[in-house]
Amino acid sequence: MVQATQKDVPDHTRTSDSTERRKWALLIGVDHYIPGDKRAIHFSHLRGCVEDVQRIESYLQTRSIGACNIVKLMAIRNDHGDEPVGDSMTWPTFENIKRAIEEIGNKVTKGDLVYIHYSGHGILRRQLGTLENPGGGDAVTGTALALTDVMAGGAYLTGYQLGVWVRKLVQFRKVRVCLVLDSCFSGSGFRANRQPNFDMRTSDTDSPDEQLLKVDEAADEDARSMEAELDARFGSQKEDGEYRNANLRRSWLSRPWGCTVISSCQLDQQAGESLFDPDDQVRSPTRNGILTHWMLDILNHPGPRTPTYTRVVQHVKSRIQTTMPRSQQTPVLHGDGLYEFFGHEQLAQKPASMVKLLRQPGCDSTLYHIDIGAAQGVQVGAIYAIFPTYTTVPPRPEGNDTCIPRIRITRTNMFSSHGELQDSNNTSIQDGDLAVREAWAFQSPKPIVRLLGLDGYTDLESELEEALNGYLSLFADDVPRDYSFTIYIDDAEHINIRDDRDPDGQDWVPNIPANDPNRARKAARILNHMARFNALKSIEHGLLSRALSRDGFTFEPLDDSALWRPLANLESGMYEARHGQIIRLLFRNIGPATNIHLAVFSFNSTRGIEKFYPEDGQPMALVYPRNTSEASFASQEHFVRLQMHTPQKANPGDSDTVDLYRAYVYQGNSPPSWDELSLPDLPNDARNITEELPVEPVLEEHSGRSDDMRNARRLPGNVSKDLDRLKVSEDPWTFLEFRIRIRA
Repeated sequence: MVQATQKDVPDHTRTSDSTERRKWALLIGVDHYIPGDKRAIHFSHLRGCVEDVQRIESYLQTRSIGACNIVKLMAIRNDHGDEPVGDSMTWPTFENIKRAIEEIGNKVTKGDLVYIHYSGHGILRRQLGTLENPGGGDAVTGTALALTDVMAGGAYLTGYQLGVWVRKLVQFRKVRVCLVLDSCFSGSGFRANRQPNFDMRTSDTDSPDEQLLKVDEAADEDARSMEAELDARFGSQKEDGEYRNANLRRSWLSRPWGCTVISSCQLDQQAGESLFDPDDQVRSPTRNGILTHWMLDILNHPGPRTPTYTRVVQHVKSRIQTTMPRSQQTPVLHGDGLYEFFGHEQLAQKPASMVKLLRQPGCDSTLYHIDIGAAQGVQVGAIYAIFPTYTTVPPRPEGNDTCIPRIRITRTNMFSSHGELQDSNNTSIQDGDLAVREAWAFQSPKPIVRLLGLDGYTDLESELEEALNGYLSLFADDVPRDYSFTIYIDDAEHINIRDDRDPDGQDWVPNIPANDPNRARKAARILNHMARFNALKSIEHGLLSRALSRDGFTFEPLDDSALWRPLANLESGMYEARHGQIIRLLFRNIGPATNIHLAVFSFNSTRGIEKFYPEDGQPMALVYPRNTSEASFASQEHFVRLQMHTPQKANPGDSDTVDLYRAYVYQGNSPPSWDELSLPDLPNDARNITEELPVEPVLEEHSGRSDDMRNARRLPGNVSKDLDRLKVSEDPWTFLEFRIRIRA
C-alpha cells in the first residue's frame, strides 16, 4: 500500500459547531493590456475576461450556498487610452493580486473556502522541450499569467509563485482553495485555422517569453523565501533533481493537497474566448472564456446539489466536443476533484458511461450500448442504473427506487457491452444518459460462500441469502466444493470472513459483531467487494482476444533514493521495500510500437484498487515509441513516485503486506477508461461500513466521438445507431505487473 508523500496535510473539514465556514473569492479579469516596450512580446486586448468575472460574481452571489466575500481586480478595456478604466489599485497587477491574497489570508479561519478565478492571457516561460513531463510539463509548471502591465514592465505571475501563495493558504491558514485559470499558454499552429468570433488567450507570437526583468527576479526571490519558510514548517514538497534551473521550479499547484486547480487546456493546446449564442433572437450574445462559459452552464443548471469539480470539468470537455469541435481545448483538473464545487461536502462518485440506443433490425425492441466491457470487468448479468446527464443520485430509501430505469448486461465485448431494459414499462432512457454500475456480476460458476458454525444464529443464513441477492452462491453444508469464501462465528461471537483463495489476507478483513443489526448487509458488502477484487486481480474478467506483445515495454519499481536502482528482487515478479521507503514505478516503451496508451493501478492488501497514473480525471497517457523525432527519451518513459506504507490490520497476525502493481497498455485511436476497475479499501473496522453517500455519476474519458455524445441541450436529430452499423472496437491491449512485499 502507498501513502501520499505530502506532509502535515491540513484538516479542512473539522471545525467546531459554533464556527461558521465562510467563503472568500478573488476574481481577476484582464481585458486591457497597457502598451510598452519592456518585453519583446505583445498581448492584444481581450473582450470577455471582465464579463467572466461579472458572471462568476453573479453566480457566487445568487447560486453559491452561503454568503461570499468577493474581491474583484479588473482591467476594463479602454479603447481611447493606454490605461484600463478605473482606479489603479483595482487593476490586476502582481502587487495588487499579492496584496489581495495576503488580505484574504489574514481574514480567513480554519475550514473556510477560498475561490480564485483568473481570466486573461497566459504564456510559457520556457520552451516545451525543456520541461520535465512528456507532454511539455503540466498545466501549471513553466507557465505565467500575463497581467495588465507586463508589457510596461510589470511582473508576470508564474505558476510557481502562485503555487507558493496558495500552499500558504492551505497549509498555514488551513483553508480549502479552488483555483480556476481560464487562460492559454501556447498558440503554435493555430493562426492558420482561426475560428470566427474566437480570440486566443495568449500572446500574439508562438514563442515563450524567457526574458527576465528585475521585477520577475524579485518576485521569484520572494516566492523562494516564502517556500523555504513553508518547507521548514511543513516539510519540503520538492523531488530530487526536480528543478532544472532557477526559473523552472515545479509549482505546488501541479500536485496540490487540500486544493483544486482547473486550467482551461493542456500546454500543447489552444484556449480562448468566444462569442456565444451570436444568432440567438431571445438572449443577448455573450463573449466569455470557453472554460468559464461551460463551467457556469452546469453550475447554473437546477439540480439536487452542486456538482463536484470532476463533474464540472467533464461537462466542459463534453460541451466543447459536441458544440465546438474545432476548439483544441481540453480542461485539466489537479488535486481534489470529489468535493462539491466551492463546497465542503464530499460525494461518492461512481464512473458512468454514456448510453447509446441501438435499434435491432427486424424487431421493435431496443438494446442499450455502453463503452465499457469485459476488459474493465463487466460481466453478463451486471445491473446498471440509468440517470440523466444532470444528476446527483440521493441515497434511496428501501423499496423506493422503482422510478430509476435499469439495464441488465446481456453481451460483452472487450471494450463495450449491450444491455436490455429490466422493466419494459420504463422507457425513459435516452441517448446520452449515464449508466452507473449498481450490481456486479461474476463469471460462471459464481463464487461460492460456505457457512460454518452458525449455532445460535440460525437466522443469519436467510439474512445473508437475501442480502447477497443471488450474486454469490451460499451453502451451509459439508459437501466438498470449490469454495471461494468461508464465514464462521468465532469464540468472541464475531462473524469472520475468510478468503479461501488468499488465506494470508485474513488480517485485513474486518470482523462483524454477531449481534450487529446490520450484520448481513455488512457481510454481503464485504463478500461482494472481495469477489470483485479477486476477479479483477486475476484478469478473469477479460480474455485478451487481441493481445499486444509485451516485448516492447518494461515496467519496474526503482528506489527513489539510490539513483533509481531497481528494488531488491526476491523472486520472479516479487520485489521488496521497507515501510516509509519512496519508490518510483517506471514504465518504458522501448520498442517501435506507436499509439501506445498507459494507465497504472495498484491492487493492495486491503482489497482496494487505486488508479495511480495518470491522475484522476485524465485519459490514458500517450507513450511515444523509441527513436522518434517528435519525442525526447523522457517521452518514452513514465513514472509514478510513491511512498510505501503498511496499513493497519483488522486482525492481529503476521501476514506480510503485498501489493500488486499493474500497467494497462492499449494500442489504438480510442483509449478506453479504466475507472470501472477502482475499488475503495476495505475498512479495518466493520463500524466504518456505513450507509453510502449520495452518488454523482462521473462520465468516463473518451466515451465516444463527439456526435455520439449527449449534453445539457440535446443535439438536434435522432442519434440512435442501428445495431448492425455499430463498430465494435477490439484494439489490442495487454498488461505488465509485479508485486512488492513491504517489510516494517
